[in-house]
Formats: sequence, structure tokens, C-alpha cells
Amino acid sequence: MLSRNKKIIIWILAAGTALGVILAAVWFLYSKIQSTSAVLAEAENKIKILEEKGRELSKNTSVLEEYKDKITLLEGYTLSDSTFVDFVKLLENLAVKSGIKFTAENAKLPASPTKRGEPASTNEEASISFKIEGAGAEIFDFLALLDQMPFSGIVDTLAISAKTIEPAKLKSGAFQAKINYTVFNFEI
Repeated sequence: MLSRNKKIIIWILAAGTALGVILAAVWFLYSKIQSTSAVLAEAENKIKILEEKGRELSKNTSVLEEYKDKITLLEGYTLSDSTFVDFVKLLENLAVKSGIKFTAENAKLPASPTKRGEPASTNEEASISFKIEGAGAEIFDFLALLDQMPFSGIVDTLAISAKTIEPAKLKSGAFQAKINYTVFNFEI
């Protein structure tokens, strides 16, 4: 009997141990499933966020594409280092249209940023100093055309004087004007 009781005890201990191993394995698998489910839920949320951002990006891209021509037009009205020469040529063309002589004397451009994305100094402004010569009406025509340019700016200083002190030439209306023009919409 003792041997039969021993066998039952051994079987009970073996079954208990096996049950303990099985429960430990089930608990281990359950905890792994829980942590994997949490990781999957977090990944699903991140995927949803990325999908939403992708939809926003495609929407914004289509809006940018829709306004591409208008953006290009606006960029044409913004003065930059690369378009400053075109700006001076525009001033020269205005002078020719007005029938006066144009001479650029000095130009000041804002400092470019040293690193990409870093703003340049905000208290610097673009300006150009120039001299024009011609009859009084022609000079005022030039000033009127200057106001109609696509670049926003202001005449800081304007000094008009007779070009010569000879009375015969003074009657012909020969004047010169020294102008300092500050450009407002300079792209930095």
C-alpha cells in the first residue's frame, strides 16, 4: 500500500508540477500577448496619425499646385539677391521711358543668413541710391512711374537741383535729382 500511496503522491506531485509549469507558461504567454497587443495598438495609432498626415500633405500639395502660378507671380514681386540686377534694370527702363539719364550710385542689401533657416537681421533693409538727370517734368514722370513698380518701397531722400548754373541751360529745364530708395519687400 505504501508503494501505492507513494505512486499516487508521486503522480499528484508530477501533475501539480506539470500544472504549475503549464500555468507559468500560460501566464508568460499571456503577458507576452498583452505587451505585444499594447505595441500593436500603439503602432496602429501611429499608422493612423501618419495616414492622416499623408492625407493632409496630399491636400496641401494639391493646394500648392493649384496656386503655383500665383506663387510664381508673387515671387516675381519679391526682390532677392538674384533679382536685384533685374530691379536696377527696371529702374533704368523707367528712366528711358521717362526720357531721363539714370546713374546708379550705391546699393545696400541686407546680410544673408549664415545658416539655412536662420533669420537675417531684421533691422537691415535694401536700398539703392541713384542720380537722374533731365527736365523737371521728365523727373516727375520718373517718380510717378517709380510708384507704379511691382516692388514696394519709399523714396527716403530726394534732392533736386539745377544741373548747371548757366542761365541759357537753366531755362531748358536741366535738373538732377539724387534719390535714396528703400525697398520694403526684399526676400531674405
